[in-house]
Amino acid sequence: MEVLVLGFICVLVGVAAIRYVDLSTALKEDEAFAWSILGGPAGYSFSDFGVTLGLFSWLLNQGYDHTDSDRVREEARKAVKRARFSKYALLIGVTLISVGFPLALLNAA
Repeated sequence: MEVLVLGFICVLVGVAAIRYVDLSTALKEDEAFAWSILGGPAGYSFSDFGVTLGLFSWLLNQGYDHTDSDRVREEARKAVKRARFSKYALLIGVTLISVGFPLALLNAA
């Protein structure tokens, strides 16, 4: 049961870390076309109904290397560390949930 709870905590931490407000603002001001292609993310995790997840994916795929704006590239280099943290927190959380669920069922039986 503890493994399951730890997995849910990791997932929540990973989701909460998906915040790229400064990058979203820089994209909106300097690279309006890229910002609109990404869906116009607000930069907050799920307050924009998942649009920021496109920005999350764009960061992990290093889409910022194709922009002309130095400001966007600098903000993206800062944000990519948080994106990697989120990615690994989500992966660890899902793994712990996948392992913890059968363990909790076995312990309940």
